[in-house]
Amino acid sequence: MKICELPSSQLTVMKIIWDIGRPVQLSDVYAAVREQYGDMWQYQTVSTYIRWLVKKGFLNIEQAGRVYDYTPAVSEQEYLEFVAKRMTRFWGKKTLKTVACALRDDEELTDADIHELEELLHGDDE
Repeated sequence: MKICELPSSQLTVMKIIWDIGRPVQLSDVYAAVREQYGDMWQYQTVSTYIRWLVKKGFLNIEQAGRVYDYTPAVSEQEYLEFVAKRMTRFWGKKTLKTVACALRDDEELTDADIHELEELLHGDDE
């Protein structure tokens, strides 16, 4: 399956599903959206986004009685790798440095994160 970049609304729905980490129903996603964003989205809006994600191949659908269970067909890691590669192809090698500096400036990188990045950059030659 070819992964495509998702609009922010559909990506939000996928992030919620990935975070839940189990088969979900529309009502689960809607409850999480309302908890996170209040009244911004209607039930039908969430339903439409889920339907698009199924059509694009991001979600599997299985009937469970009168409702449907949805599970990711694309993992969060697969999507992150797709986005990172696409960003690198577009912006070039400066991307990694820019992202790392942005994270460092926001103080989101711990010493353990920095050590892990160093190991990744140096490979197994240590």
